[in-house]
Amino acid sequence: MNNLATTYTNKTASALIKTGQGVLKGMYVNSTSAGTIKFWDNTAGSGTVINNTITPAVGYHDLGSANFTTGLYATIGGTLDVTLYYA
Repeated sequence: MNNLATTYTNKTASALIKTGQGVLKGMYVNSTSAGTIKFWDNTAGSGTVINNTITPAVGYHDLGSANFTTGLYATIGGTLDVTLYYA
């Protein structure tokens, strides 16, 4: 599954990123002021946690090519402008 084409989306609030299976590859934090993000293997902010709540710094973060099966949902807290990369 890791050989799928990478796509991206920019988010500033909690949102469903993708429905169905895929791979969470990384994120680029464009700006933040004590912002947080948490990733779920679900279509909502509940269920199986991929990455628990983190407070990222500005810059690129490799998220380890984590596979998800149900969907990819990101819970964003505080002020965070982030571009997510997934397949």
